[in-house]
Amino acid sequence: MLHLLLACAGAPDDTSAPVDPVAFLTEPGAWSVGHTTVEVEYTDAEGEERALRTSLWYPSHATSGFPAEYLLGYTQAEGVFEDAAPATDGDFPVVAYSHGHQGYAEASSFLAEHFASHGYTVISPDHTGNTTFDGSDRATDIYLDRPRDLTAVLDAFEAGALLASPQFDGDVVAMGHSFGGYTIFPAAGVPWDIDAIDEACASGDTARVCTHWSEDWASRFKAGASDPRVRAVVAMAPGDHWLLGSANVGTLGVPSLLMTGEFDPERTEDGADYHDDLSPLGGRTLNVIGGAHNTFADVAGAMNDGQTLDAEEGHRLVRAYALAFVEHSLGRGDYASVLDGDTVISAAVEFP
Repeated sequence: MLHLLLACAGAPDDTSAPVDPVAFLTEPGAWSVGHTTVEVEYTDAEGEERALRTSLWYPSHATSGFPAEYLLGYTQAEGVFEDAAPATDGDFPVVAYSHGHQGYAEASSFLAEHFASHGYTVISPDHTGNTTFDGSDRATDIYLDRPRDLTAVLDAFEAGALLASPQFDGDVVAMGHSFGGYTIFPAAGVPWDIDAIDEACASGDTARVCTHWSEDWASRFKAGASDPRVRAVVAMAPGDHWLLGSANVGTLGVPSLLMTGEFDPERTEDGADYHDDLSPLGGRTLNVIGGAHNTFADVAGAMNDGQTLDAEEGHRLVRAYALAFVEHSLGRGDYASVLDGDTVISAAVEFP
């Protein structure tokens, strides 16, 4: 877990241009990190109440405290302080994170902790009905609920219901892994390809989005799930490209970073489609050499998915390149040389 550089009195200066960009991007930032878990409730597209267990990581001045607990207490994060007082002397951008299929809110804690130490508030909901504890089934509703979940937690945060005295500068970056990588595109304004879904489901396709597909569901999807607060997206090994379609992905109106892994089948399937659609828009893509589908989660290297890269080195480079992209996209630093590959953070990265 993080060995944090503890904040001194006053707001740490974490936004000025660093002398050594590699050190700045790869090492923890100037803030201590607090963590808390809350529940968010909202009315879903079917008019039913939906409850989301939600994790937050945030900048803090705490220098001691009880270690944060993840996965319902099964793991502890040393150096991350549970229910620490949030810092109130800065305006912090927000990262809204979407976990993968059968994941959970803390599934990429290595990334959330890093961003919080660099002055971001990270908000990550359990996508209820599609978590580690829910089994592998998924149906029509979860494809729409997921992006709406992100809006619900952002609404609650902005209303002050998640943290005491939340400091928010209005900028949101949506990040997601796998099924979460798909999730962030509708949240960023990409519509669904309703005609393609209609055609597939009418033909008897066994795609899980077809489980309850109907005219009513088509109307709900047509309404979209766009959240105008999203300023950039980071998609890690995303799937389900066909639900959106190239014509729609090609309308994305915010900067994008697509991350793939060398040994992930998605890289040459969905990942290739996203790459082809986003590149003409200026979207950036990097491929992790020796990486696989779960390189972007805490379980990297432990899932027999083909990863050959050392898991911690994979985490180091994912943290660094994601932070470089976000800082650059929000105007908090100039990292074009890193994102173009001229400044090398890791030899295990290529830029297709």
